Amino acid sequence: MLSFRFLGAALAAALLTATAPALHAQTGTDTRALIERMDRLQRDMDVMQRNLARGTTGGIPAANSPPVMSPNTGVQPSSGFVEQTEVRIAALEGQMRDLTGRLEEALNRVAQATQRLDRLVGDVDFRLNKLEQPGAATPAAQAPAAAPAQAAAPAAPVVAPGQQRIVLTPGSPATAPQPAQAAAAPAAAAVQLPAGPPETQYEFAYGLYQQAVQDRGDFGGAEQALRSFVTANGSHRLAGDAQYWLGETFYARRDWTNAAGAFAEQFRRFPQNAKAPDALLRLGQSLGQLNRKQDACGTLGELDRRYPNATQSIKIAATRERTRLQCG
Repeated sequence: MLSFRFLGAALAAALLTATAPALHAQTGTDTRALIERMDRLQRDMDVMQRNLARGTTGGIPAANSPPVMSPNTGVQPSSGFVEQTEVRIAALEGQMRDLTGRLEEALNRVAQATQRLDRLVGDVDFRLNKLEQPGAATPAAQAPAAAPAQAAAPAAPVVAPGQQRIVLTPGSPATAPQPAQAAAAPAAAAVQLPAGPPETQYEFAYGLYQQAVQDRGDFGGAEQALRSFVTANGSHRLAGDAQYWLGETFYARRDWTNAAGAFAEQFRRFPQNAKAPDALLRLGQSLGQLNRKQDACGTLGELDRRYPNATQSIKIAATRERTRLQCG
């Protein structure tokens, strides 16, 4: 009987030792209270075991039983004392089992809460990525069948020999590769701007871009219309917007080289345009895709310096890109 009781006490102590540190860190004040109570119960069990071995009651009255003498006298403890001791030990073991069950339930609740938090973080990250890259989120935009020559540019060194470096310094225009490579793209059906004021022509060109995004179709028509608008209305207030959307037609097709040239041109010609911060962000992202880390990090730094009042979404996207590129 005593060996069984000692074994139960040892198992309870081992369970307490294995679970107490983790529970203390995860379940807070309630868990600490449970652990302290289990400690007290364990100490009580130890005292009861020692008293039973000595033949004393440890403060428990042994009603209707003769006086109990020490084991050294050769007199065995009375049956009433043994029964009371066993009852109390059984009660302590029951309480410890109850506390152990409550601790396991608390651990299970913590694990479930952690899983929900992980799912929430993953969902928020996915939504931020979709907001950050609206044109590149669709499968058709990532791999259009009608434009094989517009596949993503292969990885290159930070700056290949003879490649022009983008230099951005406060107060000076950007020097960037011009989108001359667009001439090598597959010829698309000619698109002409409608007759009318520049506002009407802009709505037509921008409408083609929106339609391509919605239908996950070819951006070639939108590219032609937006380029024609900028050429014909370079000094109009909407020219900066049109230049930005021209860059987006390349970005949606993962044509990083032409995208970088178009966005750099937007910043160089229209630094006060409302789309200029967006253009610098896209320029940095395009350069990052081209493995031009130094230029990309410099562009994102220029974004912070030139446009400290940029929208929160732009700042978040720029921070994410700097983290991805491991900018210093």
